[in-house]
Amino acid sequence: MEGYSTIFKELDIQLGWKGPDWIVVPVGIAGLAQAAVTHYKAPRLWGHVTRVLTVEPETAASLHISLKKGELLSVETGETIMEGMNYGTVAKAAWPVLKEGVDVSVVVHDEEVKAAMETLSGEDVNVGPCGGAVLAALEGILKGEELRKELRMGSDDTVVLVGTEGPSVR
Repeated sequence: MEGYSTIFKELDIQLGWKGPDWIVVPVGIAGLAQAAVTHYKAPRLWGHVTRVLTVEPETAASLHISLKKGELLSVETGETIMEGMNYGTVAKAAWPVLKEGVDVSVVVHDEEVKAAMETLSGEDVNVGPCGGAVLAALEGILKGEELRKELRMGSDDTVVLVGTEGPSVR
């Protein structure tokens, strides 16, 4: 988890020490998500706390289900192109941090992720499925006007998508 914190420190610098309004993070065993919550839920000089949106494949939505139920649960995993996110449970050490700090948790389907990867590739951003998942999650929210209003996600919000995986070479 500590190694991931470097990502967010560098992001702070790139954003001129003005924290993003939203950060979208993929979840596997949850080290990256824990680092995001730990970093962005701490009071910062920029005067607000960043909201954290996590995303998991529908076939391995342990965090999503655990958040809904209020307790850490394991799930049976299924087939998905998001291999780096295909875990049946999040780390026990991450759970208390995520339970208190995740603002929104969503699941995505492989087809949505494939489309998002194509979109990103068209912008010369080459990511693997876990990187595509964060865009698919954001697109899903942006499609629903009611949900955007409920989440108070405005058109002027700064949203950062975290993708740490490049395309696989086979």
